[in-house]
Amino acid sequence: MTSYDVRIYAIETRKGRATGYRVRWTVAGKRFGETFAAKGLAESYRAALITAARHGEAFSTSTGLPESLERERRDVSFYAHCVEFAWVAWPMVSAKSRISIVESLTCAIPVVVSPNGATPQLPACSGPRCARS
Repeated sequence: MTSYDVRIYAIETRKGRATGYRVRWTVAGKRFGETFAAKGLAESYRAALITAARHGEAFSTSTGLPESLERERRDVSFYAHCVEFAWVAWPMVSAKSRISIVESLTCAIPVVVSPNGATPQLPACSGPRCARS
């Protein structure tokens, strides 16, 4: 659900904290905030929120972000998704399962991710789980 009822507040200084600056805003009466270590970062983020509001973008009532920032947050490359999957799964699986993860990803990633939109060359895949074996 989205709303155009947005109010953005001044940057709050938080003394004695590692993240010393906070940007606060409300969307349809629901409060949101983001903290930053540097004032410049907080000002930039606040400016992005103000710009989105001035351009008439709807803000999400669940995340508090405008459509443009929400889209950027959701856009994850296939490669980044694979790296995150391996990073999360790695500590919980056995050595054989780790080998399977690596073999599967080394076969899949080059096929999906190609430079400049060119048709990728199939990798030299020789594992038992490889589709070409």
